[in-house]
Amino acid sequence: MQAIGLNAAFTLLPMPPSATLLLPVALFSAGVVLLALLGRPFTVLIRWINRITANRDTRNKKLRLSLLFTQFAFVGCLVFWWLVAQPLLNDSLPPDGLVIRSAQLLTAIAVLGAAPASAIVLSTVRAPATEFGMSPVRRWTIVIGHSVVACAHLGLGYVAIVGGLFAPSISY
Repeated sequence: MQAIGLNAAFTLLPMPPSATLLLPVALFSAGVVLLALLGRPFTVLIRWINRITANRDTRNKKLRLSLLFTQFAFVGCLVFWWLVAQPLLNDSLPPDGLVIRSAQLLTAIAVLGAAPASAIVLSTVRAPATEFGMSPVRRWTIVIGHSVVACAHLGLGYVAIVGGLFAPSISY
């Protein structure tokens, strides 16, 4: 007999190699998504101070709004996963199934944020340089920034899949 338990965390079995990256990827992804979300008011303030008009690109407006929605969903999933973990850490009754399923749903929505971020990158790269009067520096700042945000959302997907956050069984 090698172990008594359902998973490697409760036994002396070695951790699979894919699980060793969970903590660094989770910290990087959470940091980037939270910085992107918290940076939005500062960019509006900087534009207002410097009297820079907003980009009138209506094609990317829906993509930017959906990306913002997925970033707020990430904040919601953090709250719900905290609600799931809190009773377990305090050795009390496990949370209701609705709380766990809500956390899973918000996590899935947050992972989908990679799609609008990638679409913004593609549309910015494909647009002619003179279309919106953007300088090359501003253009490549958008491309690099949204590429990092897309990678962060994909990192959330990696953490959710490898970490078992999307497991269909909600029993402990």
